[in-house]
Order: sequence, then structure tokens, then C-alpha cells
Amino acid sequence: KMDYNDTNREIYGRVVIDRKEMQCELAVECVIVDHDTVDQKPVFVESYEFNLVKTEGSLLYFETRKALNDPGNR
Repeated sequence: KMDYNDTNREIYGRVVIDRKEMQCELAVECVIVDHDTVDQKPVFVESYEFNLVKTEGSLLYFETRKALNDPGNR
């Protein structure tokens, strides 16, 4: 599940993951790409990690506040 608020200054995101029976460590990363219309290929723009803010049983809560470069053009 992901909730987000996209504005001209920052993106706020919240992701909740239910680990259930998984025994591994988990993380959330957002990768932003642009589409090159000449080469017809995705082009990496930036990435950022979400912070683990809370754990409740098997639920992991991740959040981020990130200022985007050139917002609204992706």
C-alpha cells in the first residue's frame, strides 16, 4: 500500500509492507526515470530511500519527504 502527496515542492510518501513469514530485511527505494523519446529508452534521473518509521507486528511502515528536481515533468 502506498499513499502519496505530489506538490511542486516535495513528495510525501508512505508505504506499508506486511512481512508475514519473510525473515529477511526489507527496504523501500523510489527510482525516478524519464523516457528518452529519441532512443525510446528509460533514463535514470534520481533515487531516494524511504525511512523505516514504525514496526507493528509484521507490518513495516516507511515514509519519505523528498524535494524533487524538476517536479511535474515525470
